[in-house]
Amino acid sequence: MSGVEKERILRINCPGFGVQSYLSAGCAQPLTDYEVLIVNPISVLHLFDKDPDLLKQIEAAQQDGMTSYMAKSDKLISSVYPDLDARKEELAMFLSKGGLLIYFLCPPFIVQGPAELMDNYSWLDILAPDNSQNKAARHMSSASRGKNIELAAEQKDGPFAHYFRQPGVEWTTIIRAEKLAEGYEVLASAGPSKCVAGQLSAGDSGGRVVFLPAPYQAELDRGLIEAINAWASNKSAGAPTARSAPPPEAPRPQPQPQPQTEPDMPPPEPKPVAEKPAPESAPPPEREPEKAAAPEPAREAPEKPPEEAKPEPAAREAKPEPKPEPRKDPPPEPVKAEAETPKAPQAKDLMDKMEEIAKPSVPEWCLEYSFSDLDQLREQLLELNEQVRLTQVKIGEVEGRIETMEWLKNALLSLEGEDLMRACTKVFGTLGWQVKPSSGNSTEMWLADGDYTAAIARVVRTTTQVKRSDLAQLCESVITYWGEHETVPKGVLVASTWANGAPTERTDEDYTDALAEFAEKKNLCLMTTSQLLCIFRDVEGGYMSVDDLKETILATSGRLQGFVLEPGLATATN
Repeated sequence: MSGVEKERILRINCPGFGVQSYLSAGCAQPLTDYEVLIVNPISVLHLFDKDPDLLKQIEAAQQDGMTSYMAKSDKLISSVYPDLDARKEELAMFLSKGGLLIYFLCPPFIVQGPAELMDNYSWLDILAPDNSQNKAARHMSSASRGKNIELAAEQKDGPFAHYFRQPGVEWTTIIRAEKLAEGYEVLASAGPSKCVAGQLSAGDSGGRVVFLPAPYQAELDRGLIEAINAWASNKSAGAPTARSAPPPEAPRPQPQPQPQTEPDMPPPEPKPVAEKPAPESAPPPEREPEKAAAPEPAREAPEKPPEEAKPEPAAREAKPEPKPEPRKDPPPEPVKAEAETPKAPQAKDLMDKMEEIAKPSVPEWCLEYSFSDLDQLREQLLELNEQVRLTQVKIGEVEGRIETMEWLKNALLSLEGEDLMRACTKVFGTLGWQVKPSSGNSTEMWLADGDYTAAIARVVRTTTQVKRSDLAQLCESVITYWGEHETVPKGVLVASTWANGAPTERTDEDYTDALAEFAEKKNLCLMTTSQLLCIFRDVEGGYMSVDDLKETILATSGRLQGFVLEPGLATATN
């Protein structure tokens, strides 16, 4: 499979195979000179050749959880508009020529001045993936991230399928399926109606817009290039089928009934004169009915057929002369009609809108001039936008908490192996411990406070009660650590018991009395994954402090008391 040449791939803020540049004037060549455009829109300023220190400030703000950057004046944003407008026109031509635009679905981020604002999807204009009309309030959620990505059924054999099957692909932003912009279709999702990748067909030449999950990761670039080459191969393979579409529209098998008019002209005269021309004369009547089907050429269709069909005997001598004329004239007309009819109205409208983007003709002094009432309205709009943004952030946070709690519930109550270990690591990490995998056992982890190992936690899963051997192995690990480091960590046994039934059906004891008595003597804490889920709930809900929960676990010898999955607040008792 031949690949796209390196010089034909333009990369913006995502180094890799291709030409790395910016959208600023004098940087990248006109977009129409490329075949593929790959963009990582962390912020709109990352797409232009701006001050590196300024970009570092924006990245620092994003790491702190900020969703906007406040500039002292509007000059920063105004400086981007000329280049942005020029590139929008180039982007329209790029797609109309069959180019592929790929960008990563980064969390929405706004660069804002006193009166102007621009987010990291403004450069897309009407090609933005969500149907929001407000640049300050995108219909996207970025409160959480994950690796649970499911490819759409109809895309499992598509050119980008291999990209999503790479290990390490994750998402930081989702769009509800009902909030996708018109024309976009889902490529991959992170749950019901949670789109993390999509595509949009643009133009009649195979142009396509694709957004992939962010963040951009250089180690996944090989899979991305393979997907691009697969797209290019499919496009080149699909080109002849697009060209072969006109013949079925002008069905040549149908003229066979028309030659039935030849039996009406059986004399030997037409045979010697038009044995070869006869099949050639068949296309004109075929094309003439097509004209009759079209609204404009319908006038010509009724004039020609009667002349050829009705005066049969007279037409025998005259047919050879008029026939060459319609043969020359009709062919170009149906070709034009066929070239225009296949155009998708949405794609055409999209291109028209992109081409209609005009540069402001208002003088600069007038753009800078304002008055108090107008300024008050702008401030009011900013306040309303901020309220909407905060509400959306809150919604995203709640959605993220729900997703995390759902994942922990499923993993702690039913799963095993790596999934169960990851869930336990998540909860212990929430309590402030540094969780390190044990060097000698894959089912154990060390819980450290700085350089001090406070506890060794062993995780087991069983469909019955905990076995004596599990508790004995925990004791052995504690003794081994003491022998190597001369300190005795707390031993904690976390058991997922009766794992093949619902919590309401787990009525038997998780630990036998004998195991509980042994644990009290050896200063070992016995707990269940169900209790671990309750602990996470209490931390997230602010019902108990992290220090109190850690102290409770470390001070318990035998069964850990409390922490039951019931409505209301859970409290721990010694």
